[in-house]
Amino acid sequence: MDKIYKLLPWLNSSQAVDWLCRLTGTQMTEELLICLCGAGHARIYIDVGGACLGVDDEDWSSEVVASGKQMVVDPSALAKPDADSSHILLRGEVLNLSDGKKDHRKDVDWFPNRLNSIFLCFKQADILALADKVNADETAQKADLIAQVERYRKDRELTLNELHEAQEEIAGLQDKLDLALTNSPDIDLNSTSKKSHLLAIGGLLRLIKDTARPRYNQAGAVSAISAMGWAGASNSNLNHIFAEANSAAKDADSELEAKVEALGMAVKNLADA
Repeated sequence: MDKIYKLLPWLNSSQAVDWLCRLTGTQMTEELLICLCGAGHARIYIDVGGACLGVDDEDWSSEVVASGKQMVVDPSALAKPDADSSHILLRGEVLNLSDGKKDHRKDVDWFPNRLNSIFLCFKQADILALADKVNADETAQKADLIAQVERYRKDRELTLNELHEAQEEIAGLQDKLDLALTNSPDIDLNSTSKKSHLLAIGGLLRLIKDTARPRYNQAGAVSAISAMGWAGASNSNLNHIFAEANSAAKDADSELEAKVEALGMAVKNLADA
């Protein structure tokens, strides 16, 4: 029915009540709808038919005739069970019969002499706007919830990205330490220096396993491992170890580049022979 109601420019009372119930999920009656209109939340109209006689509200001396849909100025008059149609103030376009010219006038307030029946009608757009007002709080809550979920999704994505980068950076530091140990033959396996190197590796492994860790750079890793309170894992020792690791990694890169270059020359010479 929603699709059909949207195609109708005007709705009668039962259609308006039914559509409001569907749009808001709230029980609605004609009486309640009239009260909402009386509170200024929507406009209500009466279809006076083909020709309805009445008098101008301005001085009650001008006889007018109107037809079609006329807006009810004070909807509260309709709430009375014994409403007198001659006391219902309407507003709309009328033909002034008291004037010799019988000119048409728009937005005139007038009282009908008598209505055979009171046929209420509503603009489809007004009912849709009224439903939006009724649903306003619920709509705002849904929008706020969607915004919260979207913020959580973005924060979680950012955290996962930082975690991945931290894992890669710490893994790189561990590789450098491994190279430093491999290329330092003068290190005694039972010496304090060896212990410091092992503590540095152990600290890095602990940082890697900590899923709640922040993103570390070299300085941050030194501070975090030093804060563990291990003897032999002071800031100075760790900085010295990392410096050795960086130097050893740089030497290893140079050595690898030299080997690759030598191999390339050998292949070239073989090809030229």
